[in-house]
Amino acid sequence: MDSLCRAISIDVFFPREGETRGERLRRERTAKAICQQCPVQHQCRNHAVTVDEPYGIWGGVSEADRRQLSPAQTSSADRRQRGQRDCLRIAPQHRPPGKNLSTPSTM
Repeated sequence: MDSLCRAISIDVFFPREGETRGERLRRERTAKAICQQCPVQHQCRNHAVTVDEPYGIWGGVSEADRRQLSPAQTSSADRRQRGQRDCLRIAPQHRPPGKNLSTPSTM
């Protein structure tokens, strides 16, 4: 894997017990800056969103950031990677499925 975090201590990406708010903000800012330069940032973020990763910075996104992501904020490609499909909607000008099929006459 080509991720930048493989060569960096996990302490940068995951909270430690007793971490103050200021320490957390500095640590998260550092981790997110590393992620911004990473060639696999999008795959990492998508993985964390897909598996509902509860802890750490993944793909430049913290656990708090991930909780705020709505389905509309992820691309169609991201949703397909997670096994979700875009909703298909039938426009009002189109007939419902099966209504325009011609049925052969039976003898």
